[in-house]
Amino acid sequence: MYKLIQPTFDECCSFDKFENGINTIKHEKFQTLLDICFHSASCFSLSKAPWTICTEVELTKELEPFLVKKVRVQKWFCYDFSSSDQFMEINIYKANPSTQSILQKYFYDIFLRDQKNGCLVDSTQTLEDLCIFTETSLLLGTVSHEYMCHVYPPNETAAQKIVLTGRWKYGPDIPSEQINIEQLI
Repeated sequence: MYKLIQPTFDECCSFDKFENGINTIKHEKFQTLLDICFHSASCFSLSKAPWTICTEVELTKELEPFLVKKVRVQKWFCYDFSSSDQFMEINIYKANPSTQSILQKYFYDIFLRDQKNGCLVDSTQTLEDLCIFTETSLLLGTVSHEYMCHVYPPNETAAQKIVLTGRWKYGPDIPSEQINIEQLI
C-alpha cells in the first residue's frame, strides 16, 4: 500500500513544501494516475457530500447513465460509523473511458477539487471521496476533505508507475480499509 504523504499526518515533511500545505496530485499527473487506475478498474465510487456548499448536480447527472448501484453503508474507506446510526450514501459507477473523461472534466486533482482563477478550490459538486476498484478489491481510496489517498497497486508494474505521480510513502496494507466490492454489486 502507498499513502500520499501529507504534512498534517506525516512528520517527514513541512507545510511549506506543498501548495497551501497540501500534497496533491493535479493536472497531468492526476490524469496519469487515473489512466493507470482505470486500466485495472471495473468500477469506482463517489460518496454523497454532506456539506451545505455542495449543491451542484451536473456531475451526478452526467454520470447517471453509468450508475451500477447506490448503497447506504456504515463503513467505507477510512470511515466507520458502525457504532452509531449514521450512514454514508455511496454511488458505484462503471469504470470506462467515458466515466474517466467525465471525472477529468469536473476535477483537477485527486481530492476532487475545482480550479478557479488558476487556484485549486473545494468543489461544490454533490459527490466526493473517489474510490476505484478492481473486480474484487479497492485499488485507490480517497477522503477528499481530509486530503487522504491510499493506493493498493494490483502489481509491481502499476506500483512503479503510480509512485511517479506524486510523493508517496510505502506502508503495510490496512485490511480494515479494504472494501470487497463484489459483495456490494
